Amino acid sequence: MKNHGPRPNVYSYSILMNFYCKGDIGQADMDISQATEILKEMERCGVYPTVVTYGTYIHGLCRVGDAESGLKFLQNLREKNQPLNSQCYNAVIHGFCHKGMLDDAMWVFEEMKRCGVLPDDCSYSILIHGFCKKGDVAKAITLLEEMVIHKIRPSLVSYSSLLGGLCLSGQLDAALELFQKLQALAYYPDQIAYNILMDGYLKHGDFDSFHRLWMEMVRNNLVPDVYNYTSLVHAYCMMGFLEKTLELLKLMVDGGVLPNTVTFSIIVDAYCKKGHIDEAFTLLDEMQEQGIIPNLFTFNAVINELCKEKKTERAWELFPLMLRRGLVPDVVIYSTLIDGFVKQSNLKEAFKLYARMSKSGIAPNKVTYSSLINGLCKVNRINEAMNLFKEMKVKDVMPDGICYTAIIAGFCQIGYMEKAYALFTEMVQNGLLPDVVIYTCLVDGYCKSSRMDIAQQLVNEMTRHNATPNEVTYTALITAYCRLGEKDKALDVYNEMKKAGVLPDDVTYLVLGLEGLTAMEVNNQGKNMG
Repeated sequence: MKNHGPRPNVYSYSILMNFYCKGDIGQADMDISQATEILKEMERCGVYPTVVTYGTYIHGLCRVGDAESGLKFLQNLREKNQPLNSQCYNAVIHGFCHKGMLDDAMWVFEEMKRCGVLPDDCSYSILIHGFCKKGDVAKAITLLEEMVIHKIRPSLVSYSSLLGGLCLSGQLDAALELFQKLQALAYYPDQIAYNILMDGYLKHGDFDSFHRLWMEMVRNNLVPDVYNYTSLVHAYCMMGFLEKTLELLKLMVDGGVLPNTVTFSIIVDAYCKKGHIDEAFTLLDEMQEQGIIPNLFTFNAVINELCKEKKTERAWELFPLMLRRGLVPDVVIYSTLIDGFVKQSNLKEAFKLYARMSKSGIAPNKVTYSSLINGLCKVNRINEAMNLFKEMKVKDVMPDGICYTAIIAGFCQIGYMEKAYALFTEMVQNGLLPDVVIYTCLVDGYCKSSRMDIAQQLVNEMTRHNATPNEVTYTALITAYCRLGEKDKALDVYNEMKKAGVLPDDVTYLVLGLEGLTAMEVNNQGKNMG
């Protein structure tokens, strides 16, 4: 057209703009750059974009997650007195709502009104959905009431969003009342509205109400779909009725509704959590026979259960099967397998997986690092554990309490108390509250180093910080005092332990018995415990 005519006009460019702004998600970054080039070319050629062209471009910017640029572009257009309509503003409002930035979305909504552009039903629907999704049903209701005041008829989409918000917040009676009100307002609830309300009842265990709505839906010539059946499958699984889920699968197929990946995955996960791994494998085979491809959630459920049963090698065998199905294992699956090998004391295989993970470009998370650090600390490979600990901080993966506990315990185990305490201080400075486990590790470490002053100081600190000492904490003190020949102090700790209502364990009695301390008292306390 550009070379031989006719010359492209604003409609030609707008069609092309629409194509680039609504391409595949994976191409979004490339598409928006092409869309930007189209705008520049239109300006060079003297072709003036219409409000539709601008609206499409703003939608594209917000679609790739750049609502801020969408707003900036919108403001520039307004300053230049370019044509703007509600669709331009709606795109930005939707962009901010999608990112959970509802205050920004409301600012754009109010700015829209200040600039003389009247919000439409779509503007309100976007905001109502955003507030309901975030749990602010009261604000959503206020917006709905505002629509009515301005004589804007809410769409069924707006009401469905409000239904979802009420169900999410557990207000099922209010949701049912709204659902019934729809028919009085000449709305005819569709499959989505029924799905939302029925799913809400299922999640709260109200099978009677679910069944009543199911029958009503059928009477209204709305055939239960795979979403309805999958919700029911999920409810049965949550209640442990695994046999009923298989009956339901048969009922679905007989009714001409084919189960999907989610339906099967929920059942596979439920069987795995009950420890029925063989039945889960049977379901996997059945899925594939019906041409339903398992997803990462399906495989992770099976892998997780196999690792719990210390059958990590068998879980590893599923890896090639996933790859053949075109599924790229994610950080969750890698971390589950790594943790499984660590718990079987097979650090060699765990680190092989870690290397493969890094080579595949999958960034480790806290779980990955915590598992490896914990495994290294248990076999006294503290320097390697510390290197991993430093690596995770360099990669902006902030260690959590579990990770700090593992490495602090490792240093305590080999008597490096200065390093252990330095990490403890760093942990507190990072806003992580130490628990009884981490305090007990330090107390035990200082006791073994005969630094009873610091050990006792830590026990006192524990009490002030609501980390109540347990039988392991007290026994560490008693053992150390007995070893140092300070039997009176050991007995004082024992009495303090009883006063705090902490029952001594077998190790406590063994230590006291070997030292010959208050034999009658120890025996009597033992009888009372019996």
